[in-house]
Amino acid sequence: MIFRPLLICLFVSIAVAGVHSQSYVEFYEAGMKAGGEGDNENYLANMAMADSLRPLHPVILFRLGSALVLNQQMEKGFETLKKSLMLNARLPLETDEALSGLRNTPGFDMLLDFRDSLLKPVESSQIAFALEEKDLHPEGIAYDPESRKWYISSVHKRKIVTRDNQGEVGEFKKSGEDGLMAVMGMAADLSKRLIWVTSVPAKEMQDQENTGPAAVLSFDLDNGNLKTKYIAGDTLEHWFGDLAVDSRGRVFITDSFTNLIYIIENGSMSPWLDTSPAIGNIQGIVVSGRHLIVSDYLSSIYRIDMSDKSIQKIINPFPELILKGTDGLMEENNELYLTINGQVPNSLIRLTYDVKLFKITNYQVKDKNHSSYGEPTLGTITGDRLYYIANSPWGAYGGDGQLDSTRYDPPRILMLDLNR
Repeated sequence: MIFRPLLICLFVSIAVAGVHSQSYVEFYEAGMKAGGEGDNENYLANMAMADSLRPLHPVILFRLGSALVLNQQMEKGFETLKKSLMLNARLPLETDEALSGLRNTPGFDMLLDFRDSLLKPVESSQIAFALEEKDLHPEGIAYDPESRKWYISSVHKRKIVTRDNQGEVGEFKKSGEDGLMAVMGMAADLSKRLIWVTSVPAKEMQDQENTGPAAVLSFDLDNGNLKTKYIAGDTLEHWFGDLAVDSRGRVFITDSFTNLIYIIENGSMSPWLDTSPAIGNIQGIVVSGRHLIVSDYLSSIYRIDMSDKSIQKIINPFPELILKGTDGLMEENNELYLTINGQVPNSLIRLTYDVKLFKITNYQVKDKNHSSYGEPTLGTITGDRLYYIANSPWGAYGGDGQLDSTRYDPPRILMLDLNR
C-alpha cells in the first residue's frame, strides 16, 4: 500500500485531502441528515452533489443509489447500486434501511446475485514462496538473475531481506541501516548492478523516534554497500512510494503526497513533473518505451510522454472495468499488469493496449479474491513469470501503529505464469 488518502470502506471517515474535500463531505453529511429525517428529495440532491465532487467513491455511490430508489428512480438507482458494488462488493445490501422496501423483489435478488458474482474467487497465480518472519510487512520485490536472489522490502522492520532459490533467507540491509525507514518500492538496475529503493517515515514502522525525511537510495547488488542517497531538500512532506528505471539509467519516483514525479539523473534528484490536477493520488509507475505509465489511486491509469511530459488518461472502453484503486504496475510485451487493492475484492488484472498507448483493447482478470490475499501491492516480472506481494498487512495496524498478529498471515509471494 502506498499512501492513500481515502479508504474504500463504508465505516471509515470520508474526509480526504483535496480542493473539494470539505464541500463533498458537507454534502454527504447533509444528505445523511436529510435521509435520516425522511426527506428523500434532499437526500438525493445532496448525494448527487457529493458524487459530482467526489466520483467513484463506493459509499457515496451506495447512498446515491439508495436515494434514487427512495425517489422512485428505480432503473438509475439499481445501476448506481451495481456500480457501488463494483467498487466494494461488501457494502451492506441486506441491512441498509433505505433498501428495506426492495427486499424480496426480483430486482433486489439480481443485486445479490451480482454481488456474489463479484466476490467469486479467480486464482491464476500460485504461491511462489512464503516468508517465516510474520511481522516483516513486505511491500516491494525485485529479482537479480545473476545471484538468483529475491529482494523484499519491509515497511514495519525498516529493512531489506533476500531469499535465494534454495529458500535461504538473509538480510541485505538490517533494520534502520543507512537510515532506512519504511522501505517501499524497489527497482533493480541490472546493467549497473544497483538496486533502488524508496524509504518513508511511516507510522507503521518500528523505532519511530529514529526517523528522517523520505529518501531514495541505491545499493550495490553484489555487496550491499550504499551507493547514493537522495532527499527532496525542501520543507514539503513526501511519500516516495514507487519508482522505475529506464534504459538510460534514469530513475523516476512517484510522490503520493505532492503528486510530483521526481527524476534522478546526472547525480542529482529534482522534480520532473507535477501531475496535478490531472492525477489526484499518484501511485505505481512503469517505463513503457518512450512513455511512463502511472496509476492514479482515485481514478484510473495514465500515460506520460517522456519527450514533452504530456499526460493523457488511457482510454478504457469497458464500463465493467473500473481501474480506480490501482497500486502496482508491471509491463511486458505490450501487456500491463495491475494490482488493484482499492476495490473490494482485490485483484490482479492484465490489460492489452494499442501501440500508441491510447486505448485499452482487452483485459483479463487473472486473480480476484485470491485465497492468499491480504492486500496485494507491488511486483516484478522476470522471464515469463510475474511475482508480486500477495498480503501486505496495511489493514492489520491499530490506531497506535502496532501490528495485530491475529489479523494477518505470514508474507506470501504469488507467481503468475504469463503464458497461461
